[in-house]
Amino acid sequence: MTFEYMCGVAYWALIIQLTGPPIGHHCCSALVQDANGKITHGRNMDYNMEVHPLTVVHNYKKNGKLIMVAPASLWIDAGVETAMKPNTFTFAVNYRGLIKYTWEEIMGYMLNHVKPLQWMIRDIVLVSESYEEVKMRFEMTDVIMPAYFIVTGNISSEGAAIARAPNFTRTVTVGDYSSSNWYLVQSNYDHWEPDNPNDPRRTMVEMMLEQQGLGLGNTPVGVYSALTNYPLGTFETVYRTVMSATDSTINTWVENMNVNVEVCVNTICPAICSQCNIGRVGL
Repeated sequence: MTFEYMCGVAYWALIIQLTGPPIGHHCCSALVQDANGKITHGRNMDYNMEVHPLTVVHNYKKNGKLIMVAPASLWIDAGVETAMKPNTFTFAVNYRGLIKYTWEEIMGYMLNHVKPLQWMIRDIVLVSESYEEVKMRFEMTDVIMPAYFIVTGNISSEGAAIARAPNFTRTVTVGDYSSSNWYLVQSNYDHWEPDNPNDPRRTMVEMMLEQQGLGLGNTPVGVYSALTNYPLGTFETVYRTVMSATDSTINTWVENMNVNVEVCVNTICPAICSQCNIGRVGL
């Protein structure tokens, strides 16, 4: 296994996404704010069930101190796709669909030394020391492919989804596109456009959160269950993560394709929120 081989795999995966046809849905994040301003960040990492056994959780340390926790899959490219920096910020990346580039455009970006996406992400999240810094870096750094960078901080209202492509940046924050002003859901499509009728995951998560309401929808178990219901938890979901920069917590489950709301509330709830007082709630 050589460095050159790993580079080839990373760029090959990149080119497939930039030039090929859409291949299913890819990831969904929900940022949900409680009455005290704490934001819980839930994310589905969707790719392919064959990589379930490749799912790992990496602990990054500096001078013996834990500085970041990062669930990952397909770790051959040594990148970051999900992360939590204690008491600082959380992060997830989603594929930005329906935007394709020509071979000449892709080669131009590569020759101009723009890094593959996950390597760029790793460099940014490791050096950033605050929500505002990581948000600014993702808004300003050149990118080689369209993506959404979803970040939360550790104080009230620090939650955003940054839509990026070469020469394009647009940021939406928690509450911008919800009448209730306490959540932001990002799948693979732009918020300022109608949700994709053939892939309405954003709408479905928003409906689930609204049905749960404050008191459940803005808890870790509420976020988990909103991301679990079909078609949000399917054979394409590799793992699901619920995390909070405020609490410095992160929990990841490899998707077993059998989780439903009842199991979530009655079994998963105690595991992800030991102080939860919701109890055995039926949805």
